[in-house]
Amino acid sequence: MATCHPFQSARREADACASLSIEGVHAFKEEELLGVIGSSRGQPYSEFGVTTDRDNILALYFNEGFPEVSFSYAAERAATSPASSAGGSNGLPSKDAGQKDSKPQFEQADAVRLVYRIRKARRRGRGGFS
Repeated sequence: MATCHPFQSARREADACASLSIEGVHAFKEEELLGVIGSSRGQPYSEFGVTTDRDNILALYFNEGFPEVSFSYAAERAATSPASSAGGSNGLPSKDAGQKDSKPQFEQADAVRLVYRIRKARRRGRGGFS
């Protein structure tokens, strides 16, 4: 799994979230869940962000009477096209071998597909726990 640390090398861009999907049993509309999630398409991916999303989702469910909800996730590398990873459209590096670049080369960020899975038990009654 990819991890983005605050003291990450300046030569590497942060992995970006290519997509986010929510699977499992939903007691809430997707818009409500997305309202408590900080991760979104195009934003930098980090395990800290996923942890924050997990805490917010679990709190939402718990506060609405679902104390036995569980959360899991998968972060997978999104497919990249061969031309973009090779440098040029013909598969060759885009600069001449003898040409020196005055700027440091940055490693291309990886795209990450996030899948959040929510599983819950039955809702507890409002009058107390049964």
